[in-house]
Amino acid sequence: MPKTKIDKELVIREAAHIANKIDIENLSLKTLAAQLCVKSSSLYNHVDGLDELKQQSMLYRWKEMEDGIIQALIGLTGYDAIRAMCYVPTSVIMDILPTGPLSSFTLTFPCIICIMLNHSCCTKSRV
Repeated sequence: MPKTKIDKELVIREAAHIANKIDIENLSLKTLAAQLCVKSSSLYNHVDGLDELKQQSMLYRWKEMEDGIIQALIGLTGYDAIRAMCYVPTSVIMDILPTGPLSSFTLTFPCIICIMLNHSCCTKSRV
């Protein structure tokens, strides 16, 4: 197995990407180690174990989602910002969520902002 220089950020980022493909419940240290071309035991230099790895992977994805939402709203105010927020699930979150039933759910379900404001922009087809 060739030596690969890894750090905690790389371990968490790769774990998040793997979890996005295979679901976080199927993430394992063995799978991640194979992806990074390291031994499973060397991952313990960066994380305390699988539970921490899963937690950090989810936090990494939430941060990505937060960054995407912020980017979508830059320069917008009022209803334009609310409308842009309503479309964020399609443009940002879909890149982060794994494929499967949840993906189609977020495409069709109105966002919470529109529900609270009784606004209909999210209920229109966006596909």
